[in-house]
Amino acid sequence: IGLENNIKGFRQKAGVMMQMKRNELTQPLYEKINVAMLEVVNEENFTQIFHADGTSLAFSAEELDITRKVLKKLGVEVKE
Repeated sequence: IGLENNIKGFRQKAGVMMQMKRNELTQPLYEKINVAMLEVVNEENFTQIFHADGTSLAFSAEELDITRKVLKKLGVEVKE
């Protein structure tokens, strides 16, 4: 039982450490995305941008989606 508890504790600690490392590695990317998004928001005179979750943005109409504009600011070429 003690060994099983040690294994569970190790798994929990490893999961936390992996999440911390993931955050450390992705933080610079998220900062660049945020800067590019703010540039587009200011250029297009948006007053609000809704963020749905960590992987997608919510928008009310296709013509208001700023994803491609932000990607262009980041130098990412998107093929149709």
